[in-house]
Amino acid sequence: MEGTLEGTMQELTMNFDEMQVIWDSQNERTMYALDTGALHESIRRRGRKLGWTVTFEEFTLALICLFVGAKQAWDPLMEGKDHHQYAGAVLFVGVAIYTLVGRVQRLKRERAFSSTMLGELERAIFRIACQVRRARTFVWWFLLPAAVTVALSLLDSDDSKPSWQWVIVLGAFFLGQWVVRLGLRCQHLPAKSELEALRAKLLQEV
Repeated sequence: MEGTLEGTMQELTMNFDEMQVIWDSQNERTMYALDTGALHESIRRRGRKLGWTVTFEEFTLALICLFVGAKQAWDPLMEGKDHHQYAGAVLFVGVAIYTLVGRVQRLKRERAFSSTMLGELERAIFRIACQVRRARTFVWWFLLPAAVTVALSLLDSDDSKPSWQWVIVLGAFFLGQWVVRLGLRCQHLPAKSELEALRAKLLQEV
């Protein structure tokens, strides 16, 4: 009887240990699934935020350029003078078209990314890379046309402009470039590095 009871206890103990292993394993798989799902949702949310930011930048820049272009063309059209302002109007309208065409191309490329966690991460990295590229080339596609437009307006104006106006204009250009570079260094590049590090980690786990 004692031997039978002892054997039964050993069997129960063994079954309990086996169930505990299975339970622990199930818990680990569940936690991993929850963590993966939460990470995927976090990446998707980050990607949507980046998408809204890029879209806001694109439409804001396009609208600003169209407004400035229209203002540049207004005086020559209505008053028949300062025809040199047409050059500025063409430049800013060209920048607006360039921005909108770039948006269409960006959206077309984004459709190639899958809806998987890694695909969503690649899309987020692509979006922030667009912001980085726009910030790095800001001086060429925005400040340069603006500088040409302002220079033509100051040089070809009938009234001589005081030197302090030139100082203000140049200071505004340098300030604009500094602000863009500051955002690039303090926001865009760190975020891009963070996402790229996460991508490297995920690729290691695959």
